[in-house]
Amino acid sequence: FFVDFPGYGYAKALRSLRETWGELIENYLNGRRQLAVSILIVDSRIGPTQQDLQKLEWLRQKLLPFFIVSTKADKLSKVELQKSLTHTRSLCTDAAVIAYSAVQGLGYSQVWTMLQPYTNLMPANS
Repeated sequence: FFVDFPGYGYAKALRSLRETWGELIENYLNGRRQLAVSILIVDSRIGPTQQDLQKLEWLRQKLLPFFIVSTKADKLSKVELQKSLTHTRSLCTDAAVIAYSAVQGLGYSQVWTMLQPYTNLMPANS
C-alpha cells in the first residue's frame, strides 16, 4: 500500500487540526511493522523545511529506509534545479534525492527503481 500523509505547512486545514497530525502520523507509523520504505516529498522550489528535516530525523532514529523526491522540477531552470538538489543533498547526505516532474516524466523510472527492492509492484506503463 502507498500511504500519503498531508503536508503540514501546506494543507488547507485549521492550524489546530494540522498540529495534531504529527502525533497521529507517528502513532500510525510506529504501529506498522510492514512499513518497507518512506518517501519524503519535497517541493524543489522550496527545499526541505524544518518539518521535513524533523521527519527525516525520526526515520533515522527508527532505522527506517527512506529517500527523497524533489517535485516540480519542471518549474525551475536547470541551474536552479541543480542548486536545489545540491542544497537538499547537503542537508540529507544519507538519502538518495531524485528530481521529479509529473509534467515531463522526469524521475519516474528512478522512483520505481528505488521502490523495487521493497515491493513486487511493477509500474503501470512499463
